[in-house]
Amino acid sequence: MKIDNNNNNINPLSTQKTDALYQAEKEKASRLQESNALGTGKDRVEFSDRGRLLAKARASLDEVPETDMDRINQLRQQIENGTYEIPHEKLAETLLSRLKLT
Repeated sequence: MKIDNNNNNINPLSTQKTDALYQAEKEKASRLQESNALGTGKDRVEFSDRGRLLAKARASLDEVPETDMDRINQLRQQIENGTYEIPHEKLAETLLSRLKLT
């Protein structure tokens, strides 16, 4: 097999094509920035599964009532002194209401 050199003067290392591609990509990026600056671009936000889980946990935490440390200390002191009396009726009502029997 014989390959003839027809004097096409083709330079395989020519950067004309790569320069043109680079310029086209640069112009495309510039147009995209301009459209986003004008508000015509479409922005999109996606939350990961972990982000959604954290948001749900935070919402649940916000629903928990704050701890009344004064009440806790008062009850602790009554228990230590042996003066704490269990409110049997209130306890029964609460249990029944949670079981939805009342």
